[in-house]
Amino acid sequence: MERYIRKAITLATLGRVPTSPPSKAVETRIPQTAHFVFGLWSDGSLPPHYQATLDNWEKQGWKVRLWGPQEVNELLTRYPEAKEVYEQVPRNVQRADLARYVIVLDQGGFYMDCDAGPKHFSLLNFLQKNKDVSAMYFIEEVLAQKWIDFRSTHFMREQIPEKHQQKICNYMFGSEAGNPVTKAILDEALRRCRMFAGKEIDDLGVLTTTGPEVTTDVVQAHRDQVLVRHNSYFCDHGRTGTWRDEV
Repeated sequence: MERYIRKAITLATLGRVPTSPPSKAVETRIPQTAHFVFGLWSDGSLPPHYQATLDNWEKQGWKVRLWGPQEVNELLTRYPEAKEVYEQVPRNVQRADLARYVIVLDQGGFYMDCDAGPKHFSLLNFLQKNKDVSAMYFIEEVLAQKWIDFRSTHFMREQIPEKHQQKICNYMFGSEAGNPVTKAILDEALRRCRMFAGKEIDDLGVLTTTGPEVTTDVVQAHRDQVLVRHNSYFCDHGRTGTWRDEV
C-alpha cells in the first residue's frame, strides 16, 4: 500500500498534463524557452520527425528556438575562449556539446536534443510549480560498476577517473542565464578539450571531454545548487546515436 501512496504523491507532484499548456502564465527563474540546435554537421532543412519534436514542446507551452550554425557562431563571438576551442576540436559533436552549454549560459532556458520529445508529465507545469529553481538536470542512467572498470583502461581515464555510476545527461538540462553550475560545466568542457588537444577523439573521448561525463562530474559536485530529477518523467529520448556517425 505504501508503494502506491508514494506513486500517487509523485504523480500529483509532477502534475500530469497532456500536450496542453498550463492554464495561466507563471514567472520562473529559468526562462520557459526550449533551445534546439541543428545543422552543425548536417545540411538541409530540419527533418519532419525533428520538427514534430519541436512542435510537441511548443504545444506544452514552451517558447521554441532553433539554433543553426550562423546563430551559434554569432553567439560565440561574445565568448572568445569557447569560440577558440569550438573551432579547434576535431569532432562536430563536440561543437554541438559546447554550443548547448554556451546557449543556456547566455540565454537561460532548457536545451533539448531534437530527438528528445516531451512526455505527458509536463516539464513546464513542473517548472512553474517550482518557480524558484535556478538549474535543473536529469539522471540518464546508473551505470554498472563493471562498465566503469572496463572503461578505466581508456587513455583519458588516467587523468580524469570515472567517479560516478549515476550519470547526468546533457541532451536535456536547463538553468537561468549566468548560472554558476552551467558556467562550471562549460569551463570544465573547455579545460578537458585543451587537455587532450591534438589527440584522436573516439566516441568515449567525446563523452569524456564535452559530453555527459562532464555534466555528470560537475553536477554531482554541486548537487546542493541544482534540482536533479530522472529524465524518464519528462522526456522520451530517441537515443538514435546519430552523433556517432557525424564527420
